[in-house]
Amino acid sequence: MSKQSKKSSKIGLSNAHIAIYHPESFKFSKPFAVKTLKEMKVSVNMAEKNEYNDNELFEVLDSFDNFEVELTFTDLTPSEQALLLGWAKIGAVKLSGANDDPPWIALMGERFKKNGSKRYFKYFKGKAKLSNEDAKSKGDSVEVQPDTLKIVFGALPDDYPVKDYRSVAKATVDESDPDYANEGEKWYTEVITGQTLEEPEESTAGTPANHDGDGDDK
Repeated sequence: MSKQSKKSSKIGLSNAHIAIYHPESFKFSKPFAVKTLKEMKVSVNMAEKNEYNDNELFEVLDSFDNFEVELTFTDLTPSEQALLLGWAKIGAVKLSGANDDPPWIALMGERFKKNGSKRYFKYFKGKAKLSNEDAKSKGDSVEVQPDTLKIVFGALPDDYPVKDYRSVAKATVDESDPDYANEGEKWYTEVITGQTLEEPEESTAGTPANHDGDGDDK
């Protein structure tokens, strides 16, 4: 018998970046900044499996299942929303339905620890879905709600070309680590060194501003 346990935490973050992951080539597009991302809630899901011997429980095994991340934006642009959710966009019209095909994405960012130093993080492989609508009624007025996306991040495949990243779901670097070698200065240049597409792939790669071809998000 197996069951799933969850541990959640809510944190502020800064300098958030997203990159598109292309599983067919094992590579990522160049990361782009998402300036309106203000908060994230992270749940670590663990799968618990009971092992029995002669009908008696003799071991309980815990294994990583996934990271469930809820992202709150102050103002997610139409092109960013269409890109992350796999919606079609014709001019100002966003089309969503059965043919939605959200891309695999990596999420990158940083936050301050209690000691005042920074912790940099990367989640490598997840897909987004919309968590709420943009507005709700409140009395005689309409209360605008922040855009919220939910993303379940799993691990990179066990045959990933870079051996150290096989079956890895998350990476972190602490400024306070004695082995810190200024990794933060190049944290957003590439998701994984040497695994960036030289030329963006059509439809899913590139920045949200030019995803729909008009270069204008507002």
